Amino acid sequence: MAAHSIPVIIAAGITIYVGIYYLFMFIKVRKDRANLTFSLACFSAAFYDITCVGLYNAPSPAEGMRWQVGNFTGIGLMSIFFIWFVIDYTRHTGRKFAWILTVFFSLCIVLILFIDGELTFSIDHALPKHIKIGEFINITYNEVDPGIIPTVELLSTILGFVYLLVLNIKHYRIYKTKETYAIIGSIFLFFFAAVLDTFTALGAASFLYMTEYAFFCIILTMSYAMLNRFVGLHIEVEELNRSLEYKVEDRTRELQQTLSTVKLLKEQQDGDYFLTTLLVRPLATLTPPVSEKIQLAALIQQKKKFEYRNRNYEIGGDICITDTIQLKGRNYTVFVNGDAMGKSIQGAGGAIVLGVVFKSLVSRTKMYPAGRNLFPERWLKIALIELQNIFITFDGQMLISLVMGLIDHENGMLYFINAEHPWTVLYRDGKAAFLENSLSFHKIGLAGLQGKIRVQTFRMHTNDVILIGSDGRDDILIRADKDQKPLINENENVFLETIEEASGNLEKILEITTIKGEITDDFSILRLGYNELDVISDSPEGDDAALAAAEEFIKAEKFQQALDLLLPHCDAHPEDSRSIFLAGQCLEKNGDSSGAKDFGERLRLRDPGNREWKDFLINLYTKTGNTSRARKLSSQE
Repeated sequence: MAAHSIPVIIAAGITIYVGIYYLFMFIKVRKDRANLTFSLACFSAAFYDITCVGLYNAPSPAEGMRWQVGNFTGIGLMSIFFIWFVIDYTRHTGRKFAWILTVFFSLCIVLILFIDGELTFSIDHALPKHIKIGEFINITYNEVDPGIIPTVELLSTILGFVYLLVLNIKHYRIYKTKETYAIIGSIFLFFFAAVLDTFTALGAASFLYMTEYAFFCIILTMSYAMLNRFVGLHIEVEELNRSLEYKVEDRTRELQQTLSTVKLLKEQQDGDYFLTTLLVRPLATLTPPVSEKIQLAALIQQKKKFEYRNRNYEIGGDICITDTIQLKGRNYTVFVNGDAMGKSIQGAGGAIVLGVVFKSLVSRTKMYPAGRNLFPERWLKIALIELQNIFITFDGQMLISLVMGLIDHENGMLYFINAEHPWTVLYRDGKAAFLENSLSFHKIGLAGLQGKIRVQTFRMHTNDVILIGSDGRDDILIRADKDQKPLINENENVFLETIEEASGNLEKILEITTIKGEITDDFSILRLGYNELDVISDSPEGDDAALAAAEEFIKAEKFQQALDLLLPHCDAHPEDSRSIFLAGQCLEKNGDSSGAKDFGERLRLRDPGNREWKDFLINLYTKTGNTSRARKLSSQE
């Protein structure tokens, strides 16, 4: 074995080790393809070194020729993989020329290894003219031809390394990395060694083969560059980790401060909620009626829940209020079920305003005789107008829907106004039905809407129950099948079915509603029962004989005698609008224009569209000189 073979074998071993190392690096990190191409370049260099050792120690010219073919193949493979390594390392995007060089080198390798023809080398004059190498190649000796394929491979190698030189110069201009110096130096070293060795192999010169040593130096240089980049990345990652730790700590402190601020704000908000509930609580009360014939109950469940000082509360815009007042010497239970616009504190603000104004109306009625000298229809109209005047000042930012009404303790006569609230329900003999088919007024607080106020009436019987609820009773999220999207209930009849299933019991109504779907809004129901204890049997049937006699007196123009019969009949049967109209006419004929107007206004509030009653009022106001009121009534459709 030649003396210089040992260093080459050592270099080949080191190169293989480096190639294996970077191959495992690529297996671990597939995105960094430079590790793969560098590994393949190392294996090609090791193969080249081994063929060089074979050339040095070939026992015969034919064996030397075999190693020479492998040597040229190793140079081609090194050139291909080294070019692609530099492209991957520099992250160069233009790769067309690299592919052209790859094709050139690949053709050279194919011609050397697999062509079945005559290849010409100038190595030794004593070599026979025909030598068979392996099973693939027949090589013909020619003293003149210097060798075409090695020459082409040499030119391609030169061209390839010039291309790599240009790439690295561009890379340095962009990234300014120190490793680029080492790569450029390695390219020059390899280029110089490859040229010398090629000329030596072709017999054009006699130098010591340098490529194996040059490429070993290149391997070390590239390993240094790769390692330096890896160390740089490692340092960068460490710096990022350290900065990330600081950022995480800073972020954690910021989050803790933010969380503390949020907790403080949450506590302050819950405190505001709690104080608001303290304001709502005394307003939302059910004052027991003075008559045992009226039974009252209410259920309110607000959507917004909160905790304050380890106690659970709820806040929202639904409110129920009842009280007792006297009108025209008769006792009435006055009630309201309201739903203010907005959730939580906004809705609660509307509920507070409603509660304060309504309580003020009730208190004023109790304190001043003028407020008690009104029929129920007129009292409800005045109350509604006052609420509208208060809420309209909020410029549409605070609206409220409600049902407000009165129940006569003696006869169970119900008077009520619906201001865009869900319809009132009558529960009688196990069946639930709506009392209305239209609304009485728009939402309280809407400006620019001039609607006719309508007071609706209904005569309750023994064991009748009136149920008034907010839209939370209908706005339930129906639990649909898994293939369907959940929907908000839009069928108001579901509430009627729920009442019948619950037999009119409020707690059961809530339980059944939650079974049918998720309640998505504030939920409130006011329950008004009449004579459920059967304290005094009522007789809602009218006295036809008294009414007929009164009509005979009217025909005879005996109006006072007719009033003596009609006024008690109207008190006992306020649902009889015909008797009220006759009483109003008799009062006019008797010269009591003020009383006649009261009766006429009662009728107009019950049915604003009744032409006969409207004409009666117009004529009455015209005769008494109130022409502005007469013109206003005439202009209304």
